[in-house]
Amino acid sequence: MTKEEILIEMDECLDCASISGFKEQLDHLLEISSDEETSLILAQYLMTKYTAFKADSLASYMEAAIRKRPNLAMLKHPENPLFKLAVIRGSKDLYDCYMEEAVEPFLANVNKDEHMDHFFELLTLTEKLNEMIFNNYEPRLKGLHYSGAFPGEQPHLVRINKEDYETMEDVIEQYNAMIGRREILRDLNRRIENLD
Repeated sequence: MTKEEILIEMDECLDCASISGFKEQLDHLLEISSDEETSLILAQYLMTKYTAFKADSLASYMEAAIRKRPNLAMLKHPENPLFKLAVIRGSKDLYDCYMEEAVEPFLANVNKDEHMDHFFELLTLTEKLNEMIFNNYEPRLKGLHYSGAFPGEQPHLVRINKEDYETMEDVIEQYNAMIGRREILRDLNRRIENLD
């Protein structure tokens, strides 16, 4: 199978919520790609499928991938694609999955002195990504980027253009990502404080 065929099959697995099918496709991906490539492909794939509404279910797919091949989550630390995915999307669900399935088992097998360094490296990357993302946010203004709603047939209902709805959905996703990144930063700081 080609990478494109595997990704199409992964889409079908997501549509029918088949984790076992997803694992099977991950096996195929691992056969044709290195761990490093697979980690990047998986992160890019989950990035395109991510919404705050789907965060919990996508975390279960990330969990399945990390359990199948733990190295996928530890490559290029702290610049691991799966960790960066969680931070960029501001997903506390993906972050919690990453911490529980990758970081905690890894730290259980290393010297306690390395714990602080590990968390501090993750915190530094998170702060850097957060600042970079914030610098790219632009204001969304009613009348310029979207229009208001139109009265509907019933007085308590309104109509909105599809493009305007999509703009508002994008703003909501960005807002949720900001809140999620704030929670990720808080958790990393808490973990570091608890090591002192």
